Amino acid sequence: MLLTSCSNIGKSKQSNSFTKKDSSAVSMTEPLIEISNDQEEVFSRFINILITDNYEIKEASEIDTLRFGKYKDLKQIEKLEIYPSQYKSFIAQNRIPIIQSDKKWFPKFYVFEIELENNLKAIKLEDKLNGFIHHDDIFNEKDYDYILRNQDRLIYVLCRTKMFEEYALNYKSRLQEIIRN
Repeated sequence: MLLTSCSNIGKSKQSNSFTKKDSSAVSMTEPLIEISNDQEEVFSRFINILITDNYEIKEASEIDTLRFGKYKDLKQIEKLEIYPSQYKSFIAQNRIPIIQSDKKWFPKFYVFEIELENNLKAIKLEDKLNGFIHHDDIFNEKDYDYILRNQDRLIYVLCRTKMFEEYALNYKSRLQEIIRN
């Protein structure tokens, strides 16, 4: 898996905390709309479930831009970038390690909530992002990442390694339930 096709991994000068980002950054869509309390509650409820399930919630500051790419014949044929002004994010890291040999691995996954102007734009971006995630090429093995839509927002869960897939997927149905209610 080519990780840089999913995101830029490097220290960012911007903070990717749980609040709305600075809207002065370059954006791929029109200006963002105000956040409704119901939509905000979905993200907060999900964080509370993770904390209850023994996850530590951390700032996702090492990813300064979400980058997606499709490849054909070793050349990038399509790419998409989503900037911090359009999303809020966090890392969920389990406090209980997986012990393999002499090493301890702490399962973790990244969660991004991408805000769009309306439902139609969210549906279009969801289709496009699913095309990147499920595109079969020699570099991308992202089938264990997933996207859920909450009205005009997308929730993107990024594992970055197959080893932690089951931990992220365990929350997919719970997150869908939160969105429905």
